Amino acid sequence: MNRSLQQRRGFVSVIVLVAMVAAVLIATASLSRVTTQTSSQRRNIDQSQVDLLAEAGISLAQVRLAKDAAYSGETWDLAAGAQGMKYPATVTIKTSESGQPSQRKVEVDVQLGDNPARTIRAKRTINLSLPESEQE
Repeated sequence: MNRSLQQRRGFVSVIVLVAMVAAVLIATASLSRVTTQTSSQRRNIDQSQVDLLAEAGISLAQVRLAKDAAYSGETWDLAAGAQGMKYPATVTIKTSESGQPSQRKVEVDVQLGDNPARTIRAKRTINLSLPESEQE
């Protein structure tokens, strides 16, 4: 009878050990999934910020070209923490002739972050029409 009790205890111990291993595997998989989702959401937020900076650069170039057809561009350096920025950013606006006298080619380059492994870049190019009064 004593041997039968020991066998049951051994069997119960194996079942408990298997259950604990399964619980640890489930917890590890859950933690991994949460970490992946968090970094994905962070990248989406950063990409949205880059897109907004690029659109702001295009809008600024449009306003500047409306006032001065000779506007050639500019560069903004935004520090981390400035205006809600988590990372530093650089926005470079360049304008050039587009081949048509009534238009200018606008290129906006955005770089978000100072860590080369995690830097997000975007480039937008658009042809903008000059107002009638600014055309040559």
